[in-house]
Amino acid sequence: MKTIAFAGALLLSTAAYAQTAAPASATGAQLSAGDEKFINTIGSAGLSEVQEAQLAQQKSDSPKVKEFAQRMITDHTANNQQLAAVAQRVGYTAPTSPDAKDQKQLDHLQKLSGAKFDRAYMSGQVRDHEMVLKLLQKEVSDGQNADVKAFAQQTIPFIQQHLDLAKSDTTS
Repeated sequence: MKTIAFAGALLLSTAAYAQTAAPASATGAQLSAGDEKFINTIGSAGLSEVQEAQLAQQKSDSPKVKEFAQRMITDHTANNQQLAAVAQRVGYTAPTSPDAKDQKQLDHLQKLSGAKFDRAYMSGQVRDHEMVLKLLQKEVSDGQNADVKAFAQQTIPFIQQHLDLAKSDTTS
């Protein structure tokens, strides 16, 4: 009987902690259309980043490109998980697969190999990270949900690092 009472008390205290640990803006408030679009676009781009990088691990002949791709897999997998957690906290579901535009880019890369693949992959990385950086900055300035804006703010530095790396790899 004591075990059941203890388990019940533990369960109640855990539930109470979970409720108080959630940020105030995560109470299920409706997301703006702009915040939803941001989550969808950034979510798709992040998923695509991981898939393209996995492809680079298979198709690239360049150790530098493979090293860059491994960093993309590691960083974007973690960031995708963070985005999904933020989305869930605010009552929204992040994408689970790339959108049609991102899938088209992946399909194009699948047809290439060797140096052609490396050039297309790395130039796409520059273009994609520039686009994502602009979206993150726009969300920080124009976003409505504090949790989504905070995610964007914390993501900017590592996307800037990726962009700098991609640019240096395409010029070397």
